[in-house]
Amino acid sequence: MDAVTVSLPYLLELVKRSYPQLRVTVGVFAGVDQVKKAKMWETLGADCITLESLSVNRRFPLLTSLRRSVKCDLMLLVNTNCLQSCPLSRAHMVALSHASQARHPSRGFLLDYCFLRCSQMKLANPVNYIRSDWIRPEDLHHYEALGYDRFKLAERNIPTEVMVRRVKAYSEGRYDGNLLDLVQGWGFRGGSEPSAYFRRGLFWSLRTFLGPWTVNPLRLLRRDPPVVIDNRALDGFLEFFFTGDCHEWNCEECRYCHRVAERAVRIDPEFRRELLHRYDEVLEDLRSGAMWSYGQ
Repeated sequence: MDAVTVSLPYLLELVKRSYPQLRVTVGVFAGVDQVKKAKMWETLGADCITLESLSVNRRFPLLTSLRRSVKCDLMLLVNTNCLQSCPLSRAHMVALSHASQARHPSRGFLLDYCFLRCSQMKLANPVNYIRSDWIRPEDLHHYEALGYDRFKLAERNIPTEVMVRRVKAYSEGRYDGNLLDLVQGWGFRGGSEPSAYFRRGLFWSLRTFLGPWTVNPLRLLRRDPPVVIDNRALDGFLEFFFTGDCHEWNCEECRYCHRVAERAVRIDPEFRRELLHRYDEVLEDLRSGAMWSYGQ
């Protein structure tokens, strides 16, 4: 079936007028997280709406209301690990869109502050791994019971064998191992052992950052932390959210996810200290301007 994905209302109307035979999906960047938003997109002609995972995936009363309020298909993004209700998301989307423009002054270069800050926040406070917006393979049936039958898997740029493993896990509804194998952005080798994680090589860093000649690449060498989220330790985790709205609670008073993180998340302490130090250095260089100077 021929189809396109859009995140701008005008483009949806334009496509439906010019190519009415095309099926149109509203992308996650449209930020559909309320009934009124969903109904507007449906009125404009949307065949399917990808809900904003950051603020929807664990709000079951809202998910129920959304499914009852529109007739078009609704899709859930299940395997990302963005921060819950991430305050960086809009800036990140804008930065990525500008960096992807062939004639933009950045010439395709992006110093991803949002990724750096997000990674630092998770490593410094492991509860952020648990508060993230992922949906485990074991929990898909809870969403199916509400009438959801379309689930989107990221990421399109990962090796085929990794995507196959993720599809298999979600198709079978079970995964024994490190949840990050399924939900983490690509930048690590498959597997759950600390040795499976790796730092992109010097060649990759030089190729990426020396091209525009606008930043000192020696300040950006870093590696992914050896973090393990024991998926089996998360059995039963989701039921806590069935009747309430986590987004309206004070996390520091509730501390449910903190307790779950204590039993489910394991981080190598030495590597954690090293990475936090590196993140602090890079972010300080950005704030001070040292990142853009070769003389320091």
